Amino acid sequence: MAKLLKFHRSDSLYYRTYLLTLAPLLLGSAGFGLYLWLGAGLPWLALSGLLVLLAGLALTLLIAADRLHRLKRPVTLVNRALRRLHDGELDVQITNVSQGEMGELETGFNAMARKLATAQARLQERINQANQDVEESMEVIEIRNAELDLARRRAIDASRVKTEFLANMSHEIRTPMNGVLGFTRLLSKTKLNDKQRDFLATIQKSADSLLRIVNEILDFSQLESGKLVLTHEPFRLRECIEIAVTLWTPQAHNKHLELVSLIYSDVPDHLVGDETRIIQIINNLIGNAVKFTDQGEIVVRVMLEEADEHRVTVTISVSDTGIGIPLGEQQNLFLAFHQGSATTNRLFGGTGLGLSICSSLAEAMGGSVEVSSHSDEGSVFRATLKLDRDPDAPPIRHAPPLNRRGLLIDGHDLSRIALRNALTDMGLAVDDHANLPEPTDADFTRYALIAVGCNEEESVVADRLHWIRECTETHTVPVIALVSSSDEDLLARFAASGAVYCLSKPPPRRHLHEALRTCLRSGPVMHTPGASPESTTEEPVLLDQTKYLHGKLCLVADDHPINLRLITHLLSDAGARVLQASNGVEAVSLAKQQKIDMAFLDVHMPDMNGLEAARGIRALNPERTISIIALTADAAEKNQLEIARAGIDRYLIKPVNEEDLRRVLHEMSAGIVSTQFLDAALPQRDWPVRDRAQALRIAGGSDSIASKLFEDLCAELPKTLATMRDHLAQEDWEKMWQVSHRLHGATAVCGVPALYHALGDLQPAITLEDEATVSSVFCRVEEEAQRLLASES
Repeated sequence: MAKLLKFHRSDSLYYRTYLLTLAPLLLGSAGFGLYLWLGAGLPWLALSGLLVLLAGLALTLLIAADRLHRLKRPVTLVNRALRRLHDGELDVQITNVSQGEMGELETGFNAMARKLATAQARLQERINQANQDVEESMEVIEIRNAELDLARRRAIDASRVKTEFLANMSHEIRTPMNGVLGFTRLLSKTKLNDKQRDFLATIQKSADSLLRIVNEILDFSQLESGKLVLTHEPFRLRECIEIAVTLWTPQAHNKHLELVSLIYSDVPDHLVGDETRIIQIINNLIGNAVKFTDQGEIVVRVMLEEADEHRVTVTISVSDTGIGIPLGEQQNLFLAFHQGSATTNRLFGGTGLGLSICSSLAEAMGGSVEVSSHSDEGSVFRATLKLDRDPDAPPIRHAPPLNRRGLLIDGHDLSRIALRNALTDMGLAVDDHANLPEPTDADFTRYALIAVGCNEEESVVADRLHWIRECTETHTVPVIALVSSSDEDLLARFAASGAVYCLSKPPPRRHLHEALRTCLRSGPVMHTPGASPESTTEEPVLLDQTKYLHGKLCLVADDHPINLRLITHLLSDAGARVLQASNGVEAVSLAKQQKIDMAFLDVHMPDMNGLEAARGIRALNPERTISIIALTADAAEKNQLEIARAGIDRYLIKPVNEEDLRRVLHEMSAGIVSTQFLDAALPQRDWPVRDRAQALRIAGGSDSIASKLFEDLCAELPKTLATMRDHLAQEDWEKMWQVSHRLHGATAVCGVPALYHALGDLQPAITLEDEATVSSVFCRVEEEAQRLLASES
């Protein structure tokens, strides 16, 4: 018992309850014991003990019930508080009325509730802060979106302004350039001393450089804006290469460089693509090679990479032995306005746009331009192009054997290989040597001709001249001299030494073929085609008469007096009588007064422009045919289409030169149809609606993949055409071009040639933003789409 009375303060409630319950029980037990002890002799005392026992038990039960109630009450309060806390009432508190463990429980619950409330308040504060941050971020995003939309609109406006600026710049620069180049050519025909001719050549070279820079900037602008449209026309690849190589031959010869052209025999010649842009790519690559090479050689190679029945992949590589390009600068070569190091830019000049334009054009043709180079070891640029085969190409015809043998002598290995291949392709059996045999010891009776290659080194020239002289004196075999020079005097020296033909290397194929035919047919003939740089060009034979406009009355209208004088001089020299006008109103008035035969009208003139003047002249006498030629400095394709719509027969891009004028007049007089203008309404080739074989090839031979691609296209087609029709109604050219471009790409892999080519014709029309032409071509697209959907059912 003493041990039980030793309780801790914190256990007071339990011990108090325990003692208060135990005391009546002990009292009753004592009374019951007394009853048992005295019960036999003293009945009343036993009864009293029993009563005491019962009273103790009753008291014990009452005390126990009260204590249990008191114990249960704080527990119930805590339980209720917990439920309220669970329901989110974090501010709930329990009145601390208990002692001991229950008091500590109540205190702990209140502390916990306060901590939860504090944590909840902090959490809510953070949530509110996060929400505020999100709202601020959303506001910032909305502001940024608005700024981006505004920047986009400004960019579109800036692009439009830039396009207009470039068009104006083209016009403003080409107009004075027309006068500079035109009068330079006229001046070159007058009597000048050597010093004056040098000055004149410098002026012309500088003007040509400036014009080339203007053209590069315009090309870059069109590529950047996506407005440059590639043509898809048949052409001959070998002629492309030859034109570009011939163009740079004089510059390479001036630097004493050996220029070699190697076209592998398996490369197809008749292809479909943009001939002008392919020549531009080759021109840029050869031009860079000539610019950065001071000695050695430049080799142009054309190789076939891949080929199937419909498409080929061709690689055109240009290698040089120039200064090379450091590895760190190669990755930036194809960026616009980049020319490598500042030293390179300072020494060689230029805009830095050439390679960027080449790369963009090659990518537009499904290819790329790559470079491999090391400093002081030269460079190799490779342009890979994917082109279509010409389905109307004539069958390949190999030259029949001539049953004649020729001797080729050339010390340059690659040049000798190229010349041997060219002669072999023409049917001649060839023996080739690097060194000259002794004329007196060699037996030349087995050879029908001898071709001798020579570079510009004076010692080599002297040896070759002496050898040709001895050979022609000793033997009757004709000799063709192939000289790495465009110097007319040097070529004349070879002709004087006894060479039947003197050609600049690399010789144009038709000149070499003409020399071969002449030598084999008639023996030695003193003839020197190609003796001057002009004779090696690929220009067709034009009108030979110097007065090819004799008796013609021509009307010239231009608001710029220098241009007016220039075109008047050109026409007067051709034998024409010329009427001059400074604007369109005067031009129409003069045409009304006199019966003119042809009119040359500047497009941009005050009061009445050239297009309006052309319509006015046509309206004066609709039954009478008057040739109208537009003169424009704006080379934009959209402007060219507007010229075509005005009823103008041809146009000439300023600066106008005599050769272009003669060519245009010759075409008109010969009835040659112009291909300068886009005419989307012309009947197109009858392409098949579906080409299952082509679709199967594209799908890698899997019929299921080909069918799935075709089904997806047919499912997408009606909705896409409806979208394009909406864009056409709104004249939203940009969106319409994007949708048509995406659909064009989808048709390319489904084997649907008719729809594919119709969409290919639609995109250039959209680029020109010509509603009439777009509507016409889009109708054809819808017709082809209906034919395709009908074929599916």
